[in-house]
Amino acid sequence: MSKQVGKYQWQDVETLIYEIVSIALLPPDKLTNIDSKITYNEDNIELILGESAKGEELFKYIVGKIAYTGNGTREEIASVLLKDLAEFERVFAEFVDRQFKLQQGDPYFDHAYDLIKCLTRFESNGDVSSSFKVLSFNYSIDRRFMNFWKDQNPSPSNVFPKIEDWANIHGIASYATPWQSAFPVQDDYKQDEKYLPAPIFGIDSQNIIKDSLTDDLRILFTKSYRIMDNGVNRIRESGDYSDIDKITIYGHSLGRADYSYFETIFDEVKLYNSDVMVEYFYYQGNSEVELILNKRTAITKMFNLLTDYGKSLGETHGSNIVAKLDLEKRLSVVPMDYL
Repeated sequence: MSKQVGKYQWQDVETLIYEIVSIALLPPDKLTNIDSKITYNEDNIELILGESAKGEELFKYIVGKIAYTGNGTREEIASVLLKDLAEFERVFAEFVDRQFKLQQGDPYFDHAYDLIKCLTRFESNGDVSSSFKVLSFNYSIDRRFMNFWKDQNPSPSNVFPKIEDWANIHGIASYATPWQSAFPVQDDYKQDEKYLPAPIFGIDSQNIIKDSLTDDLRILFTKSYRIMDNGVNRIRESGDYSDIDKITIYGHSLGRADYSYFETIFDEVKLYNSDVMVEYFYYQGNSEVELILNKRTAITKMFNLLTDYGKSLGETHGSNIVAKLDLEKRLSVVPMDYL
């Protein structure tokens, strides 16, 4: 990848995936949702930012240089791109796995433990019957952490709530299965402690659905498809969030690629008409400028997420969901230093 990546950051890899598979798998006249950022360097065969992402010339170049297989049918191209994506995910998993150990004494692990204690905010006289669920977008600490948490907070003397469920929705760096191994078909899809799904990257399906194209092979690269293909649900409970009273979001950029997850949870808790609270923790920064900009950015991201969700509720309610949550004191945007 060229160093000329402009506003791209590492977490924007899914934006690049969307743009590349769209260019490679769609006819040039259907590239309506590409942000016109990708062009190519003929000498180095690399992607750089530019103004001409559309057109027959670029389409032929991407297909011919990056995903050429035989006659280059779209099915062959999709297969090659999926294989390359899986290799990228494997290397990414190895990198993440080298950064920490899933055991007490590792700074990363201990920090996660302290952080979760702070997020639950239970005092010594807390309600010991309470519980919480973790939906992690991270690839590091996984559901095996639940056993450590239980050992540190044994019932009935525990002062912190129990972890009812932990799901790494996008897979786990220290996965315990060969990549895309064919797992047995089961009638009972209960949790399989021996199965830890490999990490996935994927794209949001909203734009693809809006395009309404027949046989759109980009669906193979959506998060929903890849989660099913990767067997993530084998390590999850029912995934029912209808009984929760607070949604805490920490360490997430609230990028549009993950909107569908949050909006599904908002639907389950009937966010508009319920008493459920939403709190979003953001990095505050150090300088005076950062304090202002980061707060403004965090509020904007939360506003955009809720406004987008409100569109699914209809004009009667959706347009004022942010105002309603504010009025009822159910929405908080909090700097991480508050913890």
